[in-house]
Amino acid sequence: MDYYSFFIFSFIPAYAEDAAVKLYPKNPIENEAFGFLVDSFDQYLAVSTLKKMVYIFKYKNGDWNQIDEISPPDDSYNVSKFGTSLSIYETIIAIGGGIYTNGNYRQCIFLYKIQNDSCQLGNVIILSDPNISGNYKVSIELNQNQLIIGLASEDDYIGWTSGFAYIYKCENGHPSYPLKSS
Repeated sequence: MDYYSFFIFSFIPAYAEDAAVKLYPKNPIENEAFGFLVDSFDQYLAVSTLKKMVYIFKYKNGDWNQIDEISPPDDSYNVSKFGTSLSIYETIIAIGGGIYTNGNYRQCIFLYKIQNDSCQLGNVIILSDPNISGNYKVSIELNQNQLIIGLASEDDYIGWTSGFAYIYKCENGHPSYPLKSS
């Protein structure tokens, strides 16, 4: 393909009302913005809201059913912006958010595991420089071999908000240690 090549795809307009399935949480919260972010893997679907909730659905017997809802961990984390990034792989769910510690905001990733149709908190990866304002979203991608975390607000490289992408090696779907860049 040369520099000037392009492809044309045909597009047939569709409307939300025409969707095969319309999902919503069992106990919806008014103005929660359900559907803020979505990600799926195989039989699982994760849907976040702007009200610090992530709902987990499972496809079974031809239907999607809510199996759990994840809210921020207990108050000891002082969580903010929970669910502003989201990735799911097999039975592992990575949820972006932030915590306040000693008066500073720190970006973090909460890792949950689905077991027996219930989500259990595993690791919490605390990321950013505590001196930043925390106005940026963390982007995450979870796959079989790695957890990739994009952090636009990291400022250790060449100045304020120069950004980083962290790559953690995964073993059996669980992040184990960060891979160093060369």
